[in-house]
Amino acid sequence: MNREGEALFERGNNAGAVDRFRRAVQMAPDNAYYRNNLGWALFQMGKVEAAARELEEVLRLDPRRDIAHANLGEVRRAQGDIPGAIAAYERFLELNTNPRREQIAREKLRRLRGE
Repeated sequence: MNREGEALFERGNNAGAVDRFRRAVQMAPDNAYYRNNLGWALFQMGKVEAAARELEEVLRLDPRRDIAHANLGEVRRAQGDIPGAIAAYERFLELNTNPRREQIAREKLRRLRGE
């Protein structure tokens, strides 16, 4: 189900992706990877509160899941919680090992801080 969801998401079918990701989560509720995918797809559909709940659960299950912190940063920004967004991106940077993602996160942090 998760792979189907990823394929649908890549093709821009967010609703179909959410459906598949939800099914994947139902089959493996403690799988942080599946939940992160669901949270991000929900966010892309504009379901910010539902996305926040999923991403918070991801981080409860796996506090070191770096990309979930970045995703939560985007959700917090959309919620108008700038301090929360900054904190999420800072945590992402503590955990991240990908130079390209680091550059993106640092740019987002600069904008959030008004620099």
